[in-house]
Amino acid sequence: MRQKVWIVGANGAIGFELVKIYLKNGFKVVASSRDIENSKDFLNLKSEYKTDLKLLNIDVLDEKFPQLNKYLKKILIFKGKSIKKVNTFYCTSF
Repeated sequence: MRQKVWIVGANGAIGFELVKIYLKNGFKVVASSRDIENSKDFLNLKSEYKTDLKLLNIDVLDEKFPQLNKYLKKILIFKGKSIKKVNTFYCTSF
């Protein structure tokens, strides 16, 4: 079974490099940040790693986290299959 990683704050330089490194090493990656789905860099990566990269717009600094429950449910289903465990979690946004 392939390992999975979730990188929060992926739109920063460190986060973006982590995403690329993990994808190149065969991981499934969930990358999240504010407005990530409109990033040209991430859209290019998504076209290359269609089934291995999930992009989520989420603002972890929002005090109320109104989107969090919705996105956590999305993360648990990756390409129609349940993810039972996320092997690694990075937060680069603080």
